[in-house]
Amino acid sequence: MFRTIFVLDIYNSVVVHAKRGERDSYEPIKSRIVDSANPLEIIDSLQPSEVYVADLNRLQERGDNLSVIRDISARTQTMCDIGISSGADLLKDCGTSTRIIGTETAPFELMCNTPSVSVSIDIFKGSILAKDSNTPCNVLELVRVLNECNILDIIVLDMDRVGTSTGFDSNLLCEIVDESKHPVLLGGGISDEGDLDVLEGIGIKGALVATAIHNGKVAPNRYRQA
Repeated sequence: MFRTIFVLDIYNSVVVHAKRGERDSYEPIKSRIVDSANPLEIIDSLQPSEVYVADLNRLQERGDNLSVIRDISARTQTMCDIGISSGADLLKDCGTSTRIIGTETAPFELMCNTPSVSVSIDIFKGSILAKDSNTPCNVLELVRVLNECNILDIIVLDMDRVGTSTGFDSNLLCEIVDESKHPVLLGGGISDEGDLDVLEGIGIKGALVATAIHNGKVAPNRYRQA
């Protein structure tokens, strides 16, 4: 079944509208379907079956939202990106959340040798955004390396398209699906339900969606708990 994963980008305990990775300009979310920027109120109102949480405080080394993430994971299935950059970060208490290790923050060795996590391939301006120079700079090469790792899935996070509803690179995604032995998820650029159908058709297993949901372009039955 195709996974429509509701995104919460949280800064100082408030859900913000993430756009193109320009974190200094993020503002509290303005939604057509829920009258709140409080993450727990949003979860209780929309009742999504699965959530992706990005802790923007930790990603910018400005504190954390771990207590909020624990509360969210107690309510629904949750994936969390807390900017893991070391083995010690894996010990942070995020409740029952699935941990995400992203190329933006993590050493390549940690990415490859941590089981049962999701790996986020963070793409910015067409290139992999990588902390570690050992991380392959070619997306398909990195996917092939990850094929040998005991991970849950791969997230292709196109930061240039996050919050823009401008679509995605279908050709690249098809190549990634063909190469990957793991399920592939996409984040960034989703504009409506039609995009979800296209992604499912090319073999993508799920999408991270926020803007299209808040704009009312994705119906509740696509993301809500049964």
